[in-house]
Amino acid sequence: IESFEKLLLGAFPHSDVLDTLEKFLEWLIAAWSHTIKHKKPPTKQENETFHMLNKEWVLLMQDMLNSKYEWFDAFGQIYENNASKSRRDTKGQFFTPESIVNLQVQLIGSLKSEKKGTISDPACGSGRYSICHHALTEGGHYYCNEDIDYLCCLMTVMNMLIHGAVGEVIWHNALDPDSFFGAWAVNHQLN
Repeated sequence: IESFEKLLLGAFPHSDVLDTLEKFLEWLIAAWSHTIKHKKPPTKQENETFHMLNKEWVLLMQDMLNSKYEWFDAFGQIYENNASKSRRDTKGQFFTPESIVNLQVQLIGSLKSEKKGTISDPACGSGRYSICHHALTEGGHYYCNEDIDYLCCLMTVMNMLIHGAVGEVIWHNALDPDSFFGAWAVNHQLN
């Protein structure tokens, strides 16, 4: 993860790393989608940099998932390493450590015999619970993830895409059902 994070940090040295992460995730989602277009067309340098970052991210994920991990949240780790305390505090963000996510998902019962259904996470962060649950069960569930933070929604979309989880990510305030800023349907063609 350190080498990928270093590449991300060096991609645009005069930009905040979370701004770079957000632009990279927007680029990834547009690149992996047949319907989503770039808000603003990337420059030649951005395209080249994001292609290189995409390659490195996919290789990192492949290495991590083929080794000791059943799921891996590279974006969430980078976010945690670089988000300022004030940014997290003002948004009320407290990312659950991966070991606790694993434990909580394992404690919910006999996962292999669990009925297929909708799994909801109204404060999804980077989507850790959904990708962990997806990895530790036989699949077939539909994941409904919600967050008020745009960057968290983007991380969740890409985490669901790379792990093969099917569902949706809704960008809104889950405490205010009338709020709605955007949404993404993820991997519906796999369902």
